[in-house]
Amino acid sequence: MAILLAPAIFMSAPAATITRLDAAATQDLHTNTSIAIGSDGMPRVAWGNAADGSFRFATCTALDCSDFTFGTVAGAVGTSASMVLDAGDGMLLAYYDTAAGALAFDDGSVRAIDDPTDDVGLYASLVLDGAGHPVVAYDDLSNASLRLAACVDAACTSVSIVTVDDDPLTIIGEHVDVAIGMDGLPVLAYAVMPGGALRVAKCTDATCASRTTQDLDQPSVGQFASIAIGADGNPVISYYDFHQQGALKVAKCTDAACAQPAIVSLLDDRGRQAGVFNAIAIRPDGNPVISYRRCFADAVDCVLAVAECRTPDCAGAVDLLTVDHRHDEIVGDSSDIAIGSDGAAVISYYDETTSSVHFAKCSVQTCAATGDGVFISGFEG
Repeated sequence: MAILLAPAIFMSAPAATITRLDAAATQDLHTNTSIAIGSDGMPRVAWGNAADGSFRFATCTALDCSDFTFGTVAGAVGTSASMVLDAGDGMLLAYYDTAAGALAFDDGSVRAIDDPTDDVGLYASLVLDGAGHPVVAYDDLSNASLRLAACVDAACTSVSIVTVDDDPLTIIGEHVDVAIGMDGLPVLAYAVMPGGALRVAKCTDATCASRTTQDLDQPSVGQFASIAIGADGNPVISYYDFHQQGALKVAKCTDAACAQPAIVSLLDDRGRQAGVFNAIAIRPDGNPVISYRRCFADAVDCVLAVAECRTPDCAGAVDLLTVDHRHDEIVGDSSDIAIGSDGAAVISYYDETTSSVHFAKCSVQTCAATGDGVFISGFEG
């Protein structure tokens, strides 16, 4: 398999306007962040508080989230949450109920949608299909396998659950992410361990009762997989290569099922752990933009970075940007990225050093344009 080294252009974003709004910086917020765009064009960010297992959210009332309202999700307790908005802008959460060892769902009321004797629900990834029905991919911890729950209605009162991938000799489903292809069917990207392979499962029916699987890259790869559907209908996956000190890679499938060899590109292998906590979105011009964390040699100075591909397959030139760097702090954890209503990328992420959640807004063109770099620190009220 040929791996392309994408020509990189290194850039630093202009000095950011940083506003500190949190009054609870000592809390441990480190689970994950999730971002979505409402029908009014405003971003919504959700995250977990590991100290008490609660989930919190901020509803932005400005495109750069310089103004927002803050809330806590009533009744939901756990970790590994994934958030989307329904047609009425209602917030939907899928998450791992750590106490019950179950996959839980919250649309205003909390209920388990997969609660076997076994322990399931970690790495929950939630999307809506074309009919607005929730689809959740997640890990079966007890059996080291990958599952998918396809709701048959918008409220998820009835669910079809299948094991998508299972091998007794491997750990399957780590860092799974799911998207809906242009055919309306789910496609999943995930890691196969311990050797490390990036695998894609393409469902051939709505419940994934039948599917195909394909390894796109190996070995020592696949963690933190994030999947988006390109303008051509083919999946694009960003992921972590954990060989040596780590790197960010992208695999661009050349068909909708990823059955043919993918175009694999190495984007960033500078510093340490470049590519952890990555998330991918597709800009209106069809080119991917990826948020991720990169650390310097001592691994106690970590930044939020962005890779902006200049081609849909990321094999051409790539702009590598340092978006948020605070000396001797660890920022950029648990990032998520979306494309705002104005076409600009927006990013939610976690500052591990100060235990706070941040928001970054790019311009329509790039995350390095003049006037970009608006950061709102600490959604905690």
